[in-house]
Amino acid sequence: MKPIILILAILVFPLAGLSSAENYSCRDANDRLHIADNPMSLPEECRNQAVNTQESDSGKVSYVPPVSQNSQHNESFAEAVAEEEQQLRQRSLAAENLLHQARSLADDYENSVASRKTAMRSQKYGFRKTVISADQGIQSARKEKEILLDKIKKTRLTSTQKGAILNHLNRIKN
Repeated sequence: MKPIILILAILVFPLAGLSSAENYSCRDANDRLHIADNPMSLPEECRNQAVNTQESDSGKVSYVPPVSQNSQHNESFAEAVAEEEQQLRQRSLAAENLLHQARSLADDYENSVASRKTAMRSQKYGFRKTVISADQGIQSARKEKEILLDKIKKTRLTSTQKGAILNHLNRIKN
């Protein structure tokens, strides 16, 4: 009976001591991994970043990533974000420019149509010149409308931006 108790004591007592053991790990400025059973044994520069693991967590792996890789990744990510934001600003400016052109073109078209109607009603001296000038303005607006429609097809716009521009261009009748 004594040998069985002795064998159980040899097997059980070391396992009880292991269940409460803790390990601490961190990476220093030179990207070296330090592991210790006491946080005070770690270098001063990385103690505040130490990760605490217990040996009872044998199924878990604690990974302390290298610092230099993360900073390089963060810099490239920040550059990519800044580049994307710049492209979005450029697209927004292009959309605003197209909207302004469409609004101005539609206003010019409507002014030419109104001028032509007024001249035709009055038939005062020189009304033919006014009608000819208004007809030229109407034709010019129609040509510019086609050019703007081609620009819209080539430019990446949101559906809202495209709808606003097309609303103004639809004021120009073919």
